[in-house]
Amino acid sequence: MGATDPDDPTEEFWSLFSAELDEYLTTIEAILAASPVDPARVGELFRAFHSVKGGSAALALRCVETVAHAAEDVLHLVRSGGKALDTDLVSALLEALDEMRRLRGTAMATRTDQPVNAAVVARLKSHLGPSSTPPTTTAPKPPPPSSATGGDPPAHRRCPSVTMIWRPCGTPF
Repeated sequence: MGATDPDDPTEEFWSLFSAELDEYLTTIEAILAASPVDPARVGELFRAFHSVKGGSAALALRCVETVAHAAEDVLHLVRSGGKALDTDLVSALLEALDEMRRLRGTAMATRTDQPVNAAVVARLKSHLGPSSTPPTTTAPKPPPPSSATGGDPPAHRRCPSVTMIWRPCGTPF
C-alpha cells in the first residue's frame, strides 16, 4: 500500500500512531538528553518504549517494535536494579531512538514494515548479558510431606481428573 489512502479504514490508526509516536520519541529524547538521566524518570522512559512497542505491533511494524522491545528489556533491568543506566547504555538508547525515527519516516511513507538495523538491536541486547543481570537465588525447597499422613494431600486438596471429549460441530454424542 502507498502513502495515504482516504478510503483505507486503517488510515485513522496510522495517523494516530504517527502523532503518538512523535510524542513518545520526543519524551524519550528529552529524558535521555539530561546528563545524567534522572533515575526518577526511568519508569517514564520504560513506559514510553513500551507504548511505542505496542502501537507499532498493532500496525504490524515489526521493525519499530523490535527496537522498542530491545530497549524496553534493558530498561526493565535498570528499573529492577540489575543494570546501571551508564553512558554506554544511554548512547545505545539514543542510537535506538535515531533508528526508530528513521524507521518511522520510511514506514509512514510506505505503510509497510521496514528492515531494521540489526546492529542497533544487538547493541541494546549486549546490555542484557550476564554481567548486567542480578544474581539469582534459589528458592528453598518445600519440606517433604509428613509421614504421619502418608504424604497424600487431603481429599479436598486433590485435583479431580477431567476427561476432554472433542467432536466436530453438529455431530451428536
